[in-house]
Order: sequence, then structure tokens, then C-alpha cells
Amino acid sequence: MRGGQRAAIVLIGLIVAAVVLSMLHNTGASVPVEGLVLRVVEPVRSAFTTVANGASRALADLERFGEMREENAALRVEVAELRAQAARLSDAERENERFREALTYLDENPELELVTARIVGRDSLDMLDTIVIDRGASSGIRVGMAVVANGGLAGRVTKVTDTTADILPVHSPQSTVSVLAQGDDATADGTLDGTNGADLVMRHIDAEAAIAVGDPVVTSSLGGSLPRGIPVGRIVAIEVSPTSVLRQAIVEPLVQPEHLDVVQVILGQTPGA
Repeated sequence: MRGGQRAAIVLIGLIVAAVVLSMLHNTGASVPVEGLVLRVVEPVRSAFTTVANGASRALADLERFGEMREENAALRVEVAELRAQAARLSDAERENERFREALTYLDENPELELVTARIVGRDSLDMLDTIVIDRGASSGIRVGMAVVANGGLAGRVTKVTDTTADILPVHSPQSTVSVLAQGDDATADGTLDGTNGADLVMRHIDAEAAIAVGDPVVTSSLGGSLPRGIPVGRIVAIEVSPTSVLRQAIVEPLVQPEHLDVVQVILGQTPGA
């Protein structure tokens, strides 16, 4: 017998019992019978009551679960919005800090004519890790000009349009800059090559040149491509080749291009400065 049929039979039995009790009650002979029927029916009534209470609690739990799910969804949206807002504030603060550093560099180097620009793109597909800025020929920028950031050399201009310019960063393997290592008593000439890594390599250092770990490295202006004296980094290691009389040094740069968002292009220098 199926559960639905059993429930129907029980329900019919309860109805019949109720009708019989009503008839007996009217005749005054119902008291013993009522007690017997109540004892028989009580377990069934208790079971129905328990089931009804459980169903009521289950419905309440389901309703609360739905409310909690909606609250969790709303909280997730709010958290995502707060994280996005925090990221925007962090980016804005970082950019403001770069602009403050640019103003400081301008104040400390009044002999330089500088134009400040934002980085608006990066192109690593050309194997040069080119950086694109939002200033170009209309701002006086020309190919070959030096680009600085955070008080150090960031690269040089390689291509110019009216409103943008491409920068070859110092860390690019295609970048070579004439530099000087400035010791306490003497300087040493060399060329600084990018490695596409965190450090740069200063090559062609004379074997007799006085260099030491910690010496600052600046542009030398040999070849006339960049102004003299722009800080580039400092020597962190010196290497001697067994097959050459020349030495080379590992240079830690002042500028890591991947962390840049604001740069300055040196348009010129006051004559005699």
C-alpha cells in the first residue's frame, strides 16, 4: 500500500472517529469511548504535530537561508567595489608621489629644461620593452633626448609623433649608454648595457681604473647623445674576465622601468651649466 493511500485511510478513520464521538457525546455515552479514542489517536496527533512543527521550522530556515544568500551576494559586491576604490586611490596616490618627485627633481636641477609626461603604454612585442608617453613633438620632444625619473636615468627617446613618444628603457638589451664610475679620487669610463633583468652591466672598464663597489655611475656625454652627469645607479659587483684585460661591473639602477608611471624628458640644458 502506498504512503498516499495509507494517509487517506488514516484521515478517513479520524473523520469517522470524530463523527462517532459526536453522536456518543449527544447521547451521554461518550465519556469512556472518548478516553479510549483519545488514547489511540494521541500518538497520531503528536506525530502530525511534530511533522507540522518541523515543516514550519524548515520553511523558516529556507526563508532565512535565502535572505542570507542575498545578504552575502550584496556583501561580495560591496567588497569588490571597496577593493576597486582602494586600488584607484592607491594608483592616484602613487601618481601624485611621482609628480612630487618630478617637481623635486626640477627644483634640484634648475639648469635643465624638463617636460613631465605620463606613461600610457608598453610594448614588449618588439623585443625592446618600449615605453610610450603622452607627450611628443608638440611638447618639444625629439629623438635621442634623455628621459629621467626618480632622479635617475630611465631611458632615451627613440621615436616621436606629434602627441606621443617611444622610450627605450635603460634595462633593454638594445640600450647602450656611455657612463662614468665616480670613485673618491678618480673616474672610470665605460659603456652601460641593459640586460633585460634587474641589474645593468658596465663594460670596457680599464684594468687600471680605480673603481669600487658602491661607486655611483652617471652618464658621461661621450658621443653627445645624453647630457653629462645624469645619475644611473651604483656598482654592486666587479667582475674580471680571464680572457680580457678589461673589467666589467654590475650596476644596480636607480630606476626600474616596470614601476614607472610618470617620467620627465630633458629638452635642453642652460648653456654653461
